[in-house]
Amino acid sequence: MKLKHLFSKYYHVLFFVVGVIFSIIYGEWRQKNEYNIFHNSNIIGKIEEITNRKGAVQIKIEKNDTIFTFVPDNGSYLFQRFHQYAEIGDSIVKLTKSHTLYLYKSGRCFKYTFYHYE
Repeated sequence: MKLKHLFSKYYHVLFFVVGVIFSIIYGEWRQKNEYNIFHNSNIIGKIEEITNRKGAVQIKIEKNDTIFTFVPDNGSYLFQRFHQYAEIGDSIVKLTKSHTLYLYKSGRCFKYTFYHYE
């Protein structure tokens, strides 16, 4: 009887803890999955869409339905972050399994690296 009463009293705490643990595990899995899609893709084309999502950049390339997600390392270009500098219509090149993404804008080439999971 006491155990049932204890459970009914604290079930919301247990539910919250399980939810937090699930969110952490799912979030890490999703980030690694998105990174693997980006890392294993050969991306060449013009940016059709670009958004910033909690430090990660999401881009969609013309004639490609995949939305690529990555976390740029902005160390080389402190004057402006990738998602603030890249615009729709700019071209990018990232070869399969490469750790470098090239942004072509106004006749210039900007080289970006990005965070990668081991």
